Parts: sequence; structure tokens; C-alpha cells
Amino acid sequence: MSCRIVDILSHPSIVNNAEFWEKYATLANHTDQNIEALIKKMAPGALSTSAPAIAASAFGENFEITHRAEKAIAKLTAQNQKHLDEFIKVINEGGLQELRDRPGRWNFKKMQGNVGYSVRLDSGYRVQFLIEEGRIKILDVGNHIGH
Repeated sequence: MSCRIVDILSHPSIVNNAEFWEKYATLANHTDQNIEALIKKMAPGALSTSAPAIAASAFGENFEITHRAEKAIAKLTAQNQKHLDEFIKVINEGGLQELRDRPGRWNFKKMQGNVGYSVRLDSGYRVQFLIEEGRIKILDVGNHIGH
């Protein structure tokens, strides 16, 4: 089962839908196609609102977000989400030079082992990213990055 289907199955219109789960139990094969067809029939709203926790388009065209990073971003506290939004804004408006110009705020660092760069959201959380063809690819967000 794909991560997308797992995310959709946690949508409120499905979680508490006993009729959906009864029909789910009777499916001959629990393939993504069969499950998605059942969702379309029983709770079509879950498909339209089950986009990844944070779409790359919300960041702008200069960003790509890995699935791992999407999951981590979805779990951020409101304060760290605010810091992440600030990071995105800085990149979109001033580029990487803006990060370098404010080392005390972002603690912009090249990571060991050629695995990209990181910036600090707060004292514990960092954003790990690569720079590829002028775009930022966010690899992970968390408090154990680089350990």
C-alpha cells in the first residue's frame, strides 16, 4: 500500500466511516487501485483534500520536497512551522546569500560527507537540503539531522 493511500485512509471522512470499513474488509485484493476506487465511491472528498501535508508549490518553484521531509513538516510545531515559512521566504526573496548574510539566525552550514546543507529553525530543529540546478531540494526536517 502506497504512502498516499495510507494518508488518505487517515482522512476524517474515512476514519469514522463504519460503512467504508465494512466494504474495505470485503475487498478481494487490497491493491491501491481497489482501495482508491472504494474511496472514490464512499468518500470522494478524502481524495481531493489528501494532498501531501505540504505541497512543493506552497514553497514556490525554487523548491522540491522529499516525502520524508513532507512527513516531518506535517509534524512541526506551530513555532517551527513559522520558522520554516520564514526560511522559505528568505530563499524566495533573497536567495542563499541572505542565509549566509545572517549566520546568527540561520546557522547555515555545509554538512559533512557531501550530503548538502542545513539551516537552524530553532535550537534543536534543522532543515537539511541540497542545491540542485538552482533549486532547493529539502531532504529532511528534524532534530537529529547530521548525527
